[in-house]
Amino acid sequence: MDILHISGDTYILPGATSIGIYLIDSNAYIIDTGIDENQIRKVYNYLNEKGISIKGVINTHCHADHTGGNRFLEKKGVRDFYSSNIEGFFIRYPSMITAFMFGSLPPKFMRIKMLIPEAIESTVRYDIPEFLRRIDLPGHSWGMFGIMTPDNVFFSADGIYSEDIVEKHPLLFHVNTEEFLETMKKLESINADFFVLSHGGLRKGISATVEKNIKSVENALSRILDLLPGTQDKIYSEILNEIGIAKEWEYYLNRVPFNSLITYLLSKDRIRVSLRENFIHLEKI
Repeated sequence: MDILHISGDTYILPGATSIGIYLIDSNAYIIDTGIDENQIRKVYNYLNEKGISIKGVINTHCHADHTGGNRFLEKKGVRDFYSSNIEGFFIRYPSMITAFMFGSLPPKFMRIKMLIPEAIESTVRYDIPEFLRRIDLPGHSWGMFGIMTPDNVFFSADGIYSEDIVEKHPLLFHVNTEEFLETMKKLESINADFFVLSHGGLRKGISATVEKNIKSVENALSRILDLLPGTQDKIYSEILNEIGIAKEWEYYLNRVPFNSLITYLLSKDRIRVSLRENFIHLEKI
């Protein structure tokens, strides 16, 4: 795909992960870098041909499909990488992403580019350039944020997903269900001329998309309750049978949002947990 002009000095390269570009003077700031060097190379070549230098990279969060092109740009001389403090830790030490998912040193089948980007050597900065407004959007990841450019274009990171993705992946990835839901509602209140969904592209309005994302989370919570009582492993197995997985690493990836949903239900006193015969049992209250 070609790089698209949105408004003023704001551009995107659409793709599996939308890559943002904000131009200032003869420099560019990149918002997320895709999953590997293939997508970001198009951005680099486009800007290089126009004599525009990449001044810095803003990573909305640490996940591989948003930081996988960082190392390519670092090799090209980019030294300023920005994120939040907690996301910056995972960007600097990406193997900790899968260690978090697996609970310890991850096996080889989890050491893949879908989950672990190539590490950068640069120190991640937390002082986002002042002309770009950071809006915190926790839930999908611990310290995720979105970026509003001076052109009133808002890059919403993974705060919400496109309708197609919600249909295809009903167990939406997130680490904190309550914050995830609050972030979705927060997004609806943001006044922007354009929204850029990392997985969904350019939008002028997002109300219907927000509603579909919230409904997906609510459906997942209801489905868990429908399957009770049972062991946590049995309930998770039933959920996986319904959504379908094909790879071993997907088991551990999907376990993260599933466990977050369990935590949410426990926090709302909807379920109770007990240890019986060395299995965790869940039941409604």
